[in-house]
Amino acid sequence: MTDTAASPLGAISEAGAGPATTHSQAAISWRWVLGIWSVPVVLAAYGSYASSRGADHPISAARALWLGTGAWLIWALLTPVIVRLGQRWPLDRGRHWRFVIGHFVAAAAIGVIAAAVTAVAVYDRQTSNALVGHVASRIMFRAPMESALYFIVLGVSYLVINTRRLRERELFTERLSRKLTEAQLGALRMQLQPHFLFNSLNAVMALVRDQATDRADRALSLLSDVLRTTLRQGIRPRVPLKDEVAFIRNYLEIETLRFGDRLRVTYSVPEDIADAQVPTFILQPLVENALQHGLMDLPDGGTLQIGAEKRGQTVVLSIMDDGVGLSPEWEDRARRAVGIMNVRARLAHMYGSAASLAITSRADRTGTRATVELPFEDGA
Repeated sequence: MTDTAASPLGAISEAGAGPATTHSQAAISWRWVLGIWSVPVVLAAYGSYASSRGADHPISAARALWLGTGAWLIWALLTPVIVRLGQRWPLDRGRHWRFVIGHFVAAAAIGVIAAAVTAVAVYDRQTSNALVGHVASRIMFRAPMESALYFIVLGVSYLVINTRRLRERELFTERLSRKLTEAQLGALRMQLQPHFLFNSLNAVMALVRDQATDRADRALSLLSDVLRTTLRQGIRPRVPLKDEVAFIRNYLEIETLRFGDRLRVTYSVPEDIADAQVPTFILQPLVENALQHGLMDLPDGGTLQIGAEKRGQTVVLSIMDDGVGLSPEWEDRARRAVGIMNVRARLAHMYGSAASLAITSRADRTGTRATVELPFEDGA
Protein backbone atom coordinates (compact mmCIF):
# COMPACT_ATOMS: atom_id res chain seq x y z
CA MET A 1 0.00 0.00 0.00
CA THR A 2 1.36 3.42 -0.92
CA ASP A 3 1.59 5.98 1.85
CA THR A 4 0.75 9.13 -0.08
CA ALA A 5 0.78 11.33 3.00
CA ALA A 6 4.49 10.67 3.42
CA SER A 7 5.42 11.30 -0.19
CA PRO A 8 5.82 14.57 -2.09
CA LEU A 9 2.89 13.67 -4.32
CA GLY A 10 0.83 12.85 -1.26
CA ALA A 11 1.59 16.28 0.17
CA ILE A 12 0.37 17.89 -3.02
CA SER A 13 -2.75 15.75 -3.22
CA GLU A 14 -3.76 16.87 0.27
CA ALA A 15 -3.88 20.39 -1.05
CA GLY A 16 -5.72 19.31 -4.18
CA ALA A 17 -9.17 19.70 -2.72
CA GLY A 18 -10.47 23.13 -3.61
CA PRO A 19 -12.04 25.54 -1.16
CA ALA A 20 -15.54 24.70 0.03
CA THR A 21 -18.26 26.75 1.67
CA THR A 22 -19.33 25.50 5.09
CA HIS A 23 -22.56 25.83 7.06
CA SER A 24 -20.84 28.19 9.48
CA GLN A 25 -19.97 30.51 6.59
CA ALA A 26 -23.65 30.51 5.55
CA ALA A 27 -24.65 31.37 9.13
CA ILE A 28 -22.19 34.23 9.19
CA SER A 29 -23.67 35.50 5.91
CA TRP A 30 -27.14 35.55 7.46
CA ARG A 31 -25.85 37.57 10.40
CA TRP A 32 -24.26 40.01 7.98
CA VAL A 33 -27.53 40.36 6.06
CA LEU A 34 -29.56 41.05 9.19
CA GLY A 35 -26.89 43.39 10.52
CA ILE A 36 -26.67 45.44 7.33
CA TRP A 37 -30.42 45.82 6.85
CA SER A 38 -30.90 46.76 10.50
CA VAL A 39 -29.11 50.04 9.75
CA PRO A 40 -31.82 51.49 7.44
CA VAL A 41 -34.45 50.07 9.82
CA VAL A 42 -33.03 52.10 12.70
CA LEU A 43 -32.49 55.21 10.56
CA ALA A 44 -36.04 55.05 9.17
CA ALA A 45 -37.47 54.51 12.65
CA TYR A 46 -35.55 57.46 14.02
CA GLY A 47 -36.60 59.66 11.09
CA SER A 48 -40.28 58.77 11.54
CA TYR A 49 -40.15 59.33 15.28
CA ALA A 50 -38.29 62.64 15.04
CA SER A 51 -40.45 64.07 12.23
CA SER A 52 -43.66 63.27 14.13
CA ARG A 53 -42.65 65.21 17.20
CA GLY A 54 -44.04 68.46 15.80
CA ALA A 55 -47.16 66.88 14.29
CA ASP A 56 -50.64 66.83 15.79
CA HIS A 57 -50.47 63.10 16.37
CA PRO A 58 -46.88 62.11 17.24
CA ILE A 59 -46.12 58.42 17.05
CA SER A 60 -44.56 56.31 19.74
CA ALA A 61 -41.06 54.88 19.53
CA ALA A 62 -42.52 51.39 19.13
CA ARG A 63 -44.70 52.55 16.21
CA ALA A 64 -41.69 54.26 14.62
CA LEU A 65 -39.65 51.08 14.95
CA TRP A 66 -42.50 49.09 13.38
CA LEU A 67 -42.66 51.49 10.43
CA GLY A 68 -38.90 51.23 9.90
CA THR A 69 -39.03 47.47 10.15
CA GLY A 70 -41.95 47.23 7.74
CA ALA A 71 -40.19 49.46 5.21
CA TRP A 72 -36.82 47.71 5.21
CA LEU A 73 -36.78 44.32 6.92
CA ILE A 74 -38.45 42.74 3.88
CA TRP A 75 -35.14 43.26 2.10
CA ALA A 76 -33.35 41.14 4.68
CA LEU A 77 -35.66 38.31 3.62
CA LEU A 78 -35.34 39.07 -0.09
CA THR A 79 -31.54 39.38 -0.11
CA PRO A 80 -30.87 35.58 -0.04
CA VAL A 81 -33.36 35.21 -2.89
CA ILE A 82 -31.52 37.82 -4.94
CA VAL A 83 -28.16 36.22 -4.15
CA ARG A 84 -29.52 32.87 -5.28
CA LEU A 85 -30.84 34.38 -8.50
CA GLY A 86 -27.45 35.97 -9.08
CA GLN A 87 -25.80 32.56 -8.79
CA ARG A 88 -28.42 30.95 -11.01
CA TRP A 89 -28.16 33.65 -13.68
CA PRO A 90 -24.52 34.77 -13.55
CA LEU A 91 -23.57 37.70 -15.74
CA ASP A 92 -19.99 36.52 -16.22
CA ARG A 93 -20.82 33.67 -18.59
CA GLY A 94 -22.09 33.30 -22.13
CA ARG A 95 -25.64 34.06 -23.25
CA HIS A 96 -25.77 37.21 -21.10
CA TRP A 97 -28.97 38.47 -22.69
CA ARG A 98 -31.03 35.60 -21.28
CA PHE A 99 -29.76 36.25 -17.79
CA VAL A 100 -30.23 40.01 -18.13
CA ILE A 101 -33.87 39.51 -19.14
CA GLY A 102 -34.30 37.12 -16.21
CA HIS A 103 -32.92 39.68 -13.78
CA PHE A 104 -35.18 42.45 -15.14
CA VAL A 105 -38.23 40.23 -14.73
CA ALA A 106 -37.13 39.26 -11.22
CA ALA A 107 -36.44 42.91 -10.35
CA ALA A 108 -39.94 43.92 -11.47
CA ALA A 109 -41.56 41.08 -9.51
CA ILE A 110 -39.53 41.69 -6.36
CA GLY A 111 -40.13 45.44 -6.66
CA VAL A 112 -43.90 44.84 -6.66
CA ILE A 113 -43.65 42.36 -3.78
CA ALA A 114 -41.48 44.66 -1.66
CA ALA A 115 -43.72 47.68 -2.32
CA ALA A 116 -46.87 45.68 -1.49
CA VAL A 117 -45.45 44.19 1.72
CA THR A 118 -44.19 47.59 2.82
CA ALA A 119 -47.58 49.16 2.08
CA VAL A 120 -49.35 46.59 4.24
CA ALA A 121 -46.78 46.91 7.03
CA VAL A 122 -47.06 50.71 7.29
CA TYR A 123 -50.81 50.91 6.62
CA ASP A 124 -52.68 53.05 9.10
CA ARG A 125 -56.44 52.90 8.69
CA GLN A 126 -56.87 56.17 10.55
CA THR A 127 -54.73 58.25 8.21
CA SER A 128 -54.84 56.26 4.96
CA ASN A 129 -57.46 55.33 2.40
CA ALA A 130 -58.78 51.81 1.92
CA LEU A 131 -56.09 49.14 2.11
CA VAL A 132 -56.39 48.12 -1.56
CA GLY A 133 -56.05 51.66 -2.77
CA HIS A 134 -53.18 52.30 -0.39
CA VAL A 135 -51.32 49.22 -1.63
CA ALA A 136 -51.95 50.06 -5.30
CA SER A 137 -50.74 53.61 -4.81
CA ARG A 138 -47.67 52.40 -2.98
CA ILE A 139 -46.83 49.91 -5.72
CA MET A 140 -47.18 52.57 -8.42
CA PHE A 141 -44.79 54.98 -6.76
CA ARG A 142 -42.45 52.64 -4.88
CA ALA A 143 -42.07 49.61 -7.17
CA PRO A 144 -39.57 51.29 -9.56
CA MET A 145 -37.38 52.32 -6.61
CA GLU A 146 -37.64 48.86 -5.08
CA SER A 147 -36.68 47.31 -8.45
CA ALA A 148 -33.63 49.56 -8.62
CA LEU A 149 -32.71 48.39 -5.13
CA TYR A 150 -32.81 44.82 -6.47
CA PHE A 151 -29.92 45.63 -8.83
CA ILE A 152 -27.99 47.34 -6.03
CA VAL A 153 -28.31 44.23 -3.87
CA LEU A 154 -27.40 42.06 -6.86
CA GLY A 155 -24.27 44.12 -7.57
CA VAL A 156 -23.14 44.06 -3.94
CA SER A 157 -23.71 40.30 -3.79
CA TYR A 158 -21.57 39.81 -6.91
CA LEU A 159 -18.84 41.94 -5.34
CA VAL A 160 -18.90 40.06 -2.04
CA ILE A 161 -19.08 36.59 -3.61
CA ASN A 162 -16.36 37.28 -6.16
CA THR A 163 -14.13 38.83 -3.49
CA ARG A 164 -14.60 35.75 -1.32
CA ARG A 165 -13.92 33.42 -4.24
CA LEU A 166 -10.81 35.37 -5.14
CA ARG A 167 -9.58 35.18 -1.56
CA GLU A 168 -10.31 31.45 -1.36
CA ARG A 169 -8.52 30.92 -4.66
CA GLU A 170 -5.52 32.89 -3.38
CA LEU A 171 -5.45 30.84 -0.17
CA PHE A 172 -5.79 27.62 -2.14
CA THR A 173 -2.99 28.65 -4.52
CA GLU A 174 -0.80 29.65 -1.58
CA ARG A 175 -1.48 26.34 0.16
CA LEU A 176 -0.76 24.37 -3.01
CA SER A 177 2.41 26.37 -3.61
CA ARG A 178 3.55 25.68 -0.05
CA LYS A 179 2.87 21.97 -0.45
CA LEU A 180 4.73 21.95 -3.76
CA THR A 181 7.70 23.71 -2.18
CA GLU A 182 7.71 21.20 0.68
CA ALA A 183 7.60 18.36 -1.84
CA GLN A 184 10.48 19.87 -3.81
CA LEU A 185 12.51 20.37 -0.63
CA GLY A 186 11.75 16.79 0.37
CA ALA A 187 12.98 15.59 -3.01
CA LEU A 188 16.17 17.62 -2.60
CA ARG A 189 16.78 16.15 0.85
CA MET A 190 16.17 12.63 -0.48
CA GLN A 191 18.66 13.39 -3.27
CA LEU A 192 21.25 14.42 -0.69
CA GLN A 193 20.84 11.65 1.91
CA PRO A 194 22.03 8.66 -0.19
CA HIS A 195 24.96 10.80 -1.34
CA PHE A 196 26.55 11.40 2.05
CA LEU A 197 25.49 8.01 3.46
CA PHE A 198 27.37 6.39 0.58
CA ASN A 199 30.46 8.45 1.46
CA SER A 200 30.19 7.42 5.12
CA LEU A 201 29.93 3.76 4.14
CA ASN A 202 33.01 4.18 1.97
CA ALA A 203 34.89 5.53 4.97
CA VAL A 204 33.87 2.52 7.08
CA MET A 205 34.81 0.10 4.29
CA ALA A 206 38.24 1.75 3.98
CA LEU A 207 38.85 1.14 7.69
CA VAL A 208 37.75 -2.49 7.36
CA ARG A 209 40.10 -3.03 4.41
CA ASP A 210 42.95 -1.54 6.47
CA GLN A 211 42.01 -3.99 9.26
CA ALA A 212 41.61 -1.09 11.68
CA THR A 213 39.08 -3.03 13.73
CA ASP A 214 38.68 -0.66 16.65
CA ARG A 215 38.29 2.37 14.43
CA ALA A 216 35.90 0.46 12.15
CA ASP A 217 33.73 -0.46 15.16
CA ARG A 218 33.69 3.17 16.26
CA ALA A 219 32.86 4.28 12.72
CA LEU A 220 29.95 1.82 12.55
CA SER A 221 28.61 3.17 15.86
CA LEU A 222 28.85 6.72 14.55
CA LEU A 223 27.26 5.68 11.27
CA SER A 224 24.26 4.28 13.18
CA ASP A 225 23.92 7.66 14.90
CA VAL A 226 24.07 9.37 11.51
CA LEU A 227 21.39 7.03 10.15
CA ARG A 228 19.12 7.67 13.14
CA THR A 229 19.55 11.41 12.72
CA THR A 230 18.81 11.09 9.02
CA LEU A 231 15.56 9.24 9.71
CA ARG A 232 14.54 11.59 12.52
CA GLN A 233 15.41 14.89 10.90
CA GLY A 234 15.07 13.99 7.23
CA ILE A 235 11.39 14.94 7.13
CA ARG A 236 11.93 18.30 8.84
CA PRO A 237 12.76 21.27 6.62
CA ARG A 238 14.51 23.13 9.47
CA VAL A 239 16.37 22.13 12.62
CA PRO A 240 18.11 24.07 15.40
CA LEU A 241 21.70 24.97 14.56
CA LYS A 242 22.94 22.92 17.54
CA ASP A 243 21.32 19.77 16.06
CA GLU A 244 22.87 20.44 12.67
CA VAL A 245 26.30 20.90 14.26
CA ALA A 246 25.85 17.71 16.32
CA PHE A 247 25.09 15.81 13.12
CA ILE A 248 28.19 17.27 11.46
CA ARG A 249 30.32 16.26 14.47
CA ASN A 250 29.30 12.62 14.04
CA TYR A 251 29.82 12.77 10.29
CA LEU A 252 33.26 14.36 10.65
CA GLU A 253 34.30 11.94 13.38
CA ILE A 254 33.79 9.14 10.86
CA GLU A 255 35.98 11.04 8.40
CA THR A 256 38.54 11.69 11.15
CA LEU A 257 38.78 7.96 11.81
CA ARG A 258 39.69 7.55 8.15
CA PHE A 259 41.99 10.58 7.84
CA GLY A 260 43.61 10.10 11.23
CA ASP A 261 45.81 12.99 12.33
CA ARG A 262 45.65 14.46 8.84
CA LEU A 263 42.23 16.00 9.59
CA ARG A 264 41.81 18.60 12.30
CA VAL A 265 38.40 20.16 13.00
CA THR A 266 37.52 23.24 15.04
CA TYR A 267 34.08 24.60 15.91
CA SER A 268 33.02 28.15 16.72
CA VAL A 269 29.26 28.25 17.35
CA PRO A 270 28.09 30.76 20.00
CA GLU A 271 25.48 29.54 22.47
CA ASP A 272 23.20 32.52 21.82
CA ILE A 273 22.43 31.26 18.31
CA ALA A 274 22.38 27.53 19.09
CA ASP A 275 18.59 27.46 18.66
CA ALA A 276 18.59 29.39 15.37
CA GLN A 277 16.64 27.50 12.71
CA VAL A 278 18.68 26.37 9.70
CA PRO A 279 17.84 24.07 6.77
CA THR A 280 18.32 20.39 7.58
CA PHE A 281 21.67 18.96 6.36
CA ILE A 282 22.74 22.37 5.03
CA LEU A 283 26.34 22.04 6.24
CA GLN A 284 27.14 18.49 5.14
CA PRO A 285 27.54 19.13 1.38
CA LEU A 286 29.85 22.07 2.11
CA VAL A 287 31.91 20.03 4.57
CA GLU A 288 32.16 17.18 2.06
CA ASN A 289 33.22 19.61 -0.66
CA ALA A 290 35.98 21.00 1.57
CA LEU A 291 37.24 17.50 2.37
CA GLN A 292 37.22 16.13 -1.17
CA HIS A 293 38.45 19.16 -3.07
CA GLY A 294 40.47 20.97 -0.42
CA LEU A 295 42.13 18.59 2.03
CA MET A 296 42.01 15.01 0.74
CA ASP A 297 44.98 15.29 -1.63
CA LEU A 298 47.29 17.04 0.85
CA PRO A 299 49.92 14.67 2.32
CA ASP A 300 49.73 16.37 5.70
CA GLY A 301 45.99 17.01 5.56
CA GLY A 302 44.71 20.24 7.01
CA THR A 303 42.27 22.04 9.26
CA LEU A 304 38.55 22.42 8.79
CA GLN A 305 36.90 25.31 10.63
CA ILE A 306 33.14 25.33 11.16
CA GLY A 307 31.73 28.60 12.43
CA ALA A 308 28.53 30.52 12.90
CA GLU A 309 27.69 34.06 13.91
CA LYS A 310 24.78 36.46 13.98
CA ARG A 311 24.98 39.75 12.11
CA GLY A 312 21.90 41.81 12.82
CA GLN A 313 19.00 39.61 11.73
CA THR A 314 21.19 37.34 9.61
CA VAL A 315 22.85 34.05 10.53
CA VAL A 316 26.20 33.48 8.83
CA LEU A 317 27.45 29.89 8.58
CA SER A 318 31.01 29.33 7.40
CA ILE A 319 33.10 26.31 6.40
CA MET A 320 36.81 27.11 5.97
CA ASP A 321 39.73 24.89 5.04
CA ASP A 322 43.44 25.55 4.55
CA GLY A 323 43.68 23.21 1.60
CA VAL A 324 44.62 23.61 -2.05
CA GLY A 325 42.16 26.44 -2.74
CA LEU A 326 39.93 26.97 -5.75
CA SER A 327 41.10 25.57 -9.06
CA PRO A 328 40.72 27.54 -12.32
CA GLU A 329 37.88 25.26 -13.43
CA TRP A 330 36.08 25.57 -10.09
CA GLU A 331 33.08 27.57 -11.35
CA ASP A 332 32.36 25.08 -14.12
CA ARG A 333 32.66 22.15 -11.70
CA ALA A 334 30.42 23.86 -9.12
CA ARG A 335 27.60 24.11 -11.65
CA ARG A 336 27.61 20.30 -11.89
CA ALA A 337 28.34 19.44 -8.25
CA VAL A 338 25.31 17.71 -6.72
CA GLY A 339 25.91 18.97 -3.19
CA ILE A 340 26.50 22.61 -4.11
CA MET A 341 23.54 22.67 -6.50
CA ASN A 342 21.41 21.08 -3.77
CA VAL A 343 22.32 23.75 -1.22
CA ARG A 344 21.65 26.60 -3.65
CA ALA A 345 18.28 25.13 -4.69
CA ARG A 346 17.11 24.61 -1.10
CA LEU A 347 18.11 28.11 -0.04
CA ALA A 348 16.27 29.57 -3.02
CA HIS A 349 13.13 27.53 -2.25
CA MET A 350 13.09 28.37 1.44
CA TYR A 351 14.26 31.98 1.53
CA GLY A 352 14.32 33.36 -2.01
CA SER A 353 16.76 36.23 -2.38
CA ALA A 354 17.06 36.60 1.42
CA ALA A 355 19.63 33.76 1.57
CA SER A 356 22.86 33.15 -0.32
CA LEU A 357 25.78 30.78 -0.73
CA ALA A 358 29.25 32.05 -1.63
CA ILE A 359 32.37 29.93 -2.15
CA THR A 360 35.54 31.98 -2.35
CA SER A 361 39.26 31.81 -1.71
CA ARG A 362 40.34 32.77 1.79
CA ALA A 363 41.91 36.15 2.27
CA ASP A 364 45.37 34.62 2.73
CA ARG A 365 44.92 32.44 -0.38
CA THR A 366 45.59 29.29 1.66
CA GLY A 367 42.29 27.53 1.22
CA THR A 368 38.60 28.01 0.60
CA ARG A 369 35.72 29.57 2.48
CA ALA A 370 32.05 28.61 1.97
CA THR A 371 29.60 31.09 3.48
CA VAL A 372 25.85 30.67 3.90
CA GLU A 373 23.79 33.70 4.89
CA LEU A 374 20.13 33.29 5.84
CA PRO A 375 17.49 35.11 7.91
CA PHE A 376 17.67 34.58 11.66
CA GLU A 377 14.79 32.49 13.01
CA ASP A 378 14.90 31.75 16.72
CA GLY A 379 13.46 28.33 17.51
CA ALA A 380 13.76 28.67 21.30
